Order: sequence, then C-alpha cells, then structure tokens
Amino acid sequence: MSARSLNGPTLVERAFGRDPGGEASARGGRSLSMLKSSLALIVGKVATMGLGFLFWLVAARTFEVSEVGLAASAVSAVMLCAAGAGRNRLVPDRALPAPQARS
Repeated sequence: MSARSLNGPTLVERAFGRDPGGEASARGGRSLSMLKSSLALIVGKVATMGLGFLFWLVAARTFEVSEVGLAASAVSAVMLCAAGAGRNRLVPDRALPAPQARS
C-alpha cells in the first residue's frame, strides 16, 4: 500500500487536481512546488509568532513588570541592530545628504 492510498490525495493534488511532481525535470530538477514552499513559510512564521506570544505571556505572568519591560526593550534594540546590519545601514539613502564633489 502506498502512502497516498492511506492518507488520500495530498494538498497539492487537491489544489491542482494532479501532482505536478512529474514536471520536475522541466523546472530544472526541483520537485517542491511553489504551493508547498509558500505553505511551509506561512506555517513557520505562524509557529514563530505563536511561540513568541506564549513566551511573553509566561514572562509577564512570572516576572515583575519592570523586568519584562527591560527585556522587551533589549530584544527590540537587538532586532533593530540586526535589521540595520542586514541592510548594511540604519538610515535610508534618501535621508542622507548628497556627497559633495572634491576639488
């Protein structure tokens, strides 16, 4: 017995009416469909947000208000620095003055 007969049609088969896996050679050997990739990203993001919410909920119930506030501000500061480092700058280019020509 195959896994398909036990579990029924897959999500991709229900969405497209067929399994696009046979078209992998036409896509350069990639067998993971865009739908599966999108769903994986969405599920991962929702799981991350849910765990973060649970963390701060437990922290708010366990620690003092000032300690949770200090931790939240530290996390926000680190995330701001990480976002700025990812773009190699914290200020958008349009907010900076144009460079002056040297003479």
